[in-house]
Amino acid sequence: MELKDQKIGMLTVQNFGGYKGKKTKVHKKGRAFWNCLCDCGKETEVAQDALIAGNTKSCGCLRKRRGKNSSAWKNGRTVSGNGYIVIYKPEHPLADNKGYVYEHRLMAIEILGRPLKKGEEVHHVDADRKNNKKENLVVFDTRSDHMSFEAFLRKIRKIGKLNNYKEE
Repeated sequence: MELKDQKIGMLTVQNFGGYKGKKTKVHKKGRAFWNCLCDCGKETEVAQDALIAGNTKSCGCLRKRRGKNSSAWKNGRTVSGNGYIVIYKPEHPLADNKGYVYEHRLMAIEILGRPLKKGEEVHHVDADRKNNKKENLVVFDTRSDHMSFEAFLRKIRKIGKLNNYKEE
């Protein structure tokens, strides 16, 4: 298959690089590799099957892009791996190593009119980690207070007196 001079993602295929690896029924001579030039300027060697399938779109520089340079940029608002909404604010003192801050903590700061004190925790009344409305957030002084409250809610729910706690 001729891929020379084709543009695939950020890669421009320059020339055939040869066969490498184990010979199999599918790859009788080994896997075919092509020399490519990425838009970032780096040269890289990519397996032909990965190019054709569209699995490889850059030299790896796309994975390194963060924040506004990321292809997945959504105006700085996304959902973290643990289900909370995070906002890209790399200059914020609560920002993690990727520059994101939990939205519920930002809302609590706005509600209180001051920064959160060390140890303060923000609780979602309806247990929905994505619901960061002011009326759904409660700030606890310590993790211990927060966990005691959670234990209290579990006991209440267990005895059937309260299916879904909502402050009125």
